[in-house]
Amino acid sequence: MRELTELVLERNMVHDVGKKHVADKTSSKHKPPTVEIVRIIMQKIREVNFPYYRFLGVLFTSGIRPKEICALRIKEIDWVNQEFAVKYDQRRENLKSKKERSAAIPDWLILLLKEMNLGAYDPEWYIFSCTGKRGGAFLPDERMMHPNTSCDYWKKIVKDGLGYDYTQYSLKKLGGNEMIKMQYRERIANLLDVPREQMGHSNNRTTEIYVDERKKVIREFIKRKFPVL
Repeated sequence: MRELTELVLERNMVHDVGKKHVADKTSSKHKPPTVEIVRIIMQKIREVNFPYYRFLGVLFTSGIRPKEICALRIKEIDWVNQEFAVKYDQRRENLKSKKERSAAIPDWLILLLKEMNLGAYDPEWYIFSCTGKRGGAFLPDERMMHPNTSCDYWKKIVKDGLGYDYTQYSLKKLGGNEMIKMQYRERIANLLDVPREQMGHSNNRTTEIYVDERKKVIREFIKRKFPVL
């Protein structure tokens, strides 16, 4: 019987096949660029399309998805508390989870938004729209801009123009990593608190898909601070 079992195993083509590799969701698809490459990319974008730079500022700092940014209306900026009110609209289908939330706006970004003189427009208008009659994309208008528009601009400027193989969405991950570094510097206990809150996630597991800097911080902490036995 033992010999028969060994024979079956020997001829079983899948016997020695290991477990199927599960791709890491934090893999290189949206790998953030280096500090130097970010500087080059942003300098170019500021030169050729400054309104698009403002749009990317929202993506980088808030964790709001591109489709959600396109759906933001002027009235959804809380100037007093420096926050975006990310509202669900069934007609726009703008929120992936239908969960409404708020996202803090950093000081430097609120200044850029104030430069747009948004108070002169209908509060129902979209902050970042796309219209030929008003001089191009990422300007206030009554029509919602298609989310693919921003990706098209990124491809033209960054991928085709500069030759960098990074995605626009990588800025969201880059921003999340920066939040982790901020927490570490400010000694905030849970290294996922800030990005989870800003991105509107209900649990850490979702946040970990977009943020990987926490692991690096923990590894460095172990290397530098682990006590001698």
